[in-house]
Amino acid sequence: MRKTLAIILFIAFFIIIGFYIGIKIYAPKIILKKINTEVTLVADSVHLKSGDIIFQTSLSQQSVAIQLATHSEYSPLRYYF
Repeated sequence: MRKTLAIILFIAFFIIIGFYIGIKIYAPKIILKKINTEVTLVADSVHLKSGDIIFQTSLSQQSVAIQLATHSEYSPLRYYF
């Protein structure tokens, strides 16, 4: 009985760890793919040109540094084609 319970807990542990690792690895890729698709749709509908500047809000270190330096909630993102 104890051996069966230990095996079940062992398997459950690895299943949970597998889901956790999967979320950490694949979720950001899925989110980035969705964002890239949305940016492409916006760019196509607004007729952006090479060199246009888009202002964004981001949690990247570079964006946060720009936001702190400019006292703004936005940071520029240069849009290239």
